[in-house]
Amino acid sequence: MWSGRRRRERPARAGARAGPTAGFTLIEVLVAVLIAAMMGGALVQYFSVIRRGAMRVDDTLAAWEVARAVAAGVPQGKELSPGVTVGAAGPYAWRLELSPMAAVGPAAVPVADGTAPDESPEADPAAPERWAAFRLSLDVTGPRGGRAKLETVRVGRDVGGEPE
Repeated sequence: MWSGRRRRERPARAGARAGPTAGFTLIEVLVAVLIAAMMGGALVQYFSVIRRGAMRVDDTLAAWEVARAVAAGVPQGKELSPGVTVGAAGPYAWRLELSPMAAVGPAAVPVADGTAPDESPEADPAAPERWAAFRLSLDVTGPRGGRAKLETVRVGRDVGGEPE
């Protein structure tokens, strides 16, 4: 019997499908998760490279500090002897090489009164003082690959060896 009343429909529950196309399939969710994981992995790799680069720059700057400190310890105007010295300052290893460039004796230096250096009362021909320019080559290596290479010249009394 028809009474003229319509049948009441129940309200839809939250999360219930309204039709065959509503919601995501399992494949769609897996693809989205895969894309998010790939982007996350790329970001982690990018920040890792940035961090390693920053650590290397820090290591190189510290190596330059060590190089300056070691070079400051080499005297200027004193007796220097050619050779190689190695050492370490904390985790930084360094190698210092002193080699003569050219020696200058008293005969090459003119005296102010116009006399030859051998005739000067201050010059002792038995023990002439020889001055030399020394090439100072310093190489510092840090624990994370940072390097500092410093080359300069020091002037000092030559105590051994002829110039190369």
